[in-house]
Amino acid sequence: MISRRRFLTLGSSIALTAGAGSLTSLQNLTGKKAEPTAADLTRSTFAELLHSAFRLHVEPLQQVEIELIEVGELPCARVAPAVNPEGQFALLFRGPSERPFDQRTYRVEHPKLGEFALFLVPVGQNDRGRLFEAVFNRLAEPPTS
Repeated sequence: MISRRRFLTLGSSIALTAGAGSLTSLQNLTGKKAEPTAADLTRSTFAELLHSAFRLHVEPLQQVEIELIEVGELPCARVAPAVNPEGQFALLFRGPSERPFDQRTYRVEHPKLGEFALFLVPVGQNDRGRLFEAVFNRLAEPPTS
């Protein structure tokens, strides 16, 4: 719970920060890492995080660790080259085999990326855990501001 005084102080600081256009300053004030934008979630970004752990928020008080095990191309890219290779890709994650997770949007965290929403689909299981896929299919480059 945030106090009224802290809220007013933060609110004023946020307004000033917005006017200055500095997300880093806002991040310093709140103590939380800024949520990544669509432009931040590219094929190259995830390729650098291959074989690293992500925290998946399954329920409000339940979190599990999943590992990014593959950053691949979309099946349609084999037929026609991707319009936006940085925005058209698939991620494969491996999670624990003890509990299956539904197909839905989850809150995900990574130390380098921060917190973001990701739609995951269960696609199988192997001897090391359950497999989940996330597909990115942005046809054009995100607008630059």
